[in-house]
Amino acid sequence: MLAEPLGRRLGMKIQTRYNCIVPVPLHRSRRRERGYNQAALIARGIAGVIGTPVEEEGLVRLRSTGHQAKLHRGERMRNLAGAFGVKSPTPPWSGRSVLLVDDVLTTGTTAAAAAGVLWRSGACQVDLAVLAVSTKPAKANVQNAP
Repeated sequence: MLAEPLGRRLGMKIQTRYNCIVPVPLHRSRRRERGYNQAALIARGIAGVIGTPVEEEGLVRLRSTGHQAKLHRGERMRNLAGAFGVKSPTPPWSGRSVLLVDDVLTTGTTAAAAAGVLWRSGACQVDLAVLAVSTKPAKANVQNAP
């Protein structure tokens, strides 16, 4: 599995200090199917380099959203509306700076939905780290990005 070693490489590029790292969660059914959460493995690799704890339990995917890869930006937004939530009334990132981690950025919809929940639940800073940026499906949608 390359996710953790790639996370360590990514961690070497991070110069900002964060209070916690939050991987984009998978729905429990997808996690069972796949056997791992790639964003969590990447986050652990980053954490090993920058010495910041990973908070894997606080942000949850409330419902299965299916595969996003073939959806256009508008379809992704509808698909992800209300998909993320917080497990605890006082999440570990409340009042803290957060590094949100995902594997691939295509339209930014997943990251925006997850970051929105982090902001609304008290994070004072949310930055995003990804291993890859997809250009094929997103090319037509980049012009419409906010």
